[in-house]
Amino acid sequence: MPALVAASLIVDFVSIGLYVPSDIISQRLQVHGLYPQSAATATAASSSATATIKGNKAPLAAVSGFKIFRDIVREEGARGLWRGMSLTMAVSIPASSFWWLMSDQSKYLYAPLLDAAHESSAIHALSGATAGALTTLMFTPADVIRTRLQTMPVRKPIVDIAKDLWQREGFVGFYKGIQPRLISSTLRSALIFTVYEFTVYSARADWSNAISSLAPPSFHTALEAN
Repeated sequence: MPALVAASLIVDFVSIGLYVPSDIISQRLQVHGLYPQSAATATAASSSATATIKGNKAPLAAVSGFKIFRDIVREEGARGLWRGMSLTMAVSIPASSFWWLMSDQSKYLYAPLLDAAHESSAIHALSGATAGALTTLMFTPADVIRTRLQTMPVRKPIVDIAKDLWQREGFVGFYKGIQPRLISSTLRSALIFTVYEFTVYSARADWSNAISSLAPPSFHTALEAN
């Protein structure tokens, strides 16, 4: 188990640095028009967002991911592509470690309760779903703050974002979007852990067969004798 957690820490640390820029661009695309004066979207949105037709705002002009990328680099510098990276690491790395820990330990909890082998696919799926749900419930507040930090027009300290969220929306605000998060995380985690365990089991079986085929006859004779 310690090796599994350590491996997840290393993989997360490397992958976060690679996916944060694309994550920020994706988030800016999703909130396009929500912040009319945002640094990354103001140029594309300003002309059409303020126009009115019979008292209604005209549809926002389409904006591409490449344009948002250029706007971020121009207005915030290359660092803007990694805005909130420290918070992302602070959330994602422990969340990933927690997920792997819960997934692995849950199968040993459910197996005796359901009178099933802990290596069965049903147990793996249930364990993964449980880990996904618990991880989502525990880390959603920090992830909500991270998302706001990365999509706000102007950088703000994390503490100020949390205070503003509490004052405006209360405790519920920290769990915005929890329902779709729970659905997606439980389904995704059930699939991921089931496939992972199946792959590990298959690899072990193939490796064991390969070793047996390479071993000399005397080795098999000794095993049968014991």
